[in-house]
Formats: sequence, C-alpha cells, structure tokens
Amino acid sequence: MDHNVIVLPPAEYADHLWPWYWLHVHSVFPVLHRPTFEAEHRQIWNPTSKHPHRKEPGFHEIVFHATLNIMLALCCQRDDSSLAVVQLLLLRGLHLYFATRANRCWVMIGAAIRVSFSMGLPVAAFKGAATQLDREMRKRVWYGGCVTLDQIVSMAFGRPILISKELMSHAPLP
Repeated sequence: MDHNVIVLPPAEYADHLWPWYWLHVHSVFPVLHRPTFEAEHRQIWNPTSKHPHRKEPGFHEIVFHATLNIMLALCCQRDDSSLAVVQLLLLRGLHLYFATRANRCWVMIGAAIRVSFSMGLPVAAFKGAATQLDREMRKRVWYGGCVTLDQIVSMAFGRPILISKELMSHAPLP
C-alpha cells in the first residue's frame, strides 16, 4: 500500500457536503479564510493542477487535506446519511471498547448518540421512515446500538448514562 496517497471522498459527495460547512459551521466558527480554502478545494479535482514531478505530498498538502477531511466529517454528521454515520460511530465505539480505550470508546458512543438525537432517531424518525426496512434499521440502530452500548459502556467504565429511561421508551422496539 502506498502511504503517500491522500484519500478523499468522491468529488460529487464532497461538493454535496461543502455548502453545509460554510452555512452551519463557518458562520459560527470562521477559522478558515473561505476564498483561499475554496480556491484550493477547486484545484483538488482539477487534473491540470496536479504536480507530476512531486512523488510525495508536501506538508501544506497534507494539512489542507486533513482540514478538508475534518470539514467533510462535520458535514456528514448532519447529512441525509446520518443513520449511516450513527452506525459508523457505533462500530468505531465497539472497536475502541474491545481495544480497551475507555475514554475514546465513551466519547465515540456519545457522539453516535448525539448524532441520533440531532436526526430525531429516538422520537420521530420511525414515523417518517419510508420503508419497513428503513423503520426496522432505525429501531435496531437506536436500541441495539445507542441504548445498549450507552448502558454497557456506562457500566463498564463508570460513566453516566446519556439516554434517559424516558427517551428509551419513545421508540417502538425492533
């Protein structure tokens, strides 16, 4: 595997997420110079802007791509694929649990729960789900993932439970 390769999501998906960052994150936390960052962003997928003579990415390129990836990660938490993001965070939390990384595990499960809250998963998401499969997966992610892992991690690491009993009972069981 080539360790000098920088990986980004497909251009179409990044372009779909891009406006959300500027509207919801940058408007509150304007830590980037938008015109400069947008100019660099446009050059990424422009084939004429590549540097064929350079075999390794430079420090600036690495930092820019890392910044872009974290921007897109922030956007993914609010994108229509939020259920997939909750699943990803839950699985990452499980990985950290079995790797005995208590702090990281607890934070990751907490992030999954907060994303599920932001998409209304414990309350209204089941009523608006388009298909039976979608409703069932939402129930499984909520109960089998968020609720169960919240309780397991809280007990295992002596941390507070994030999901109240009242919220647990709002969604129908799978």
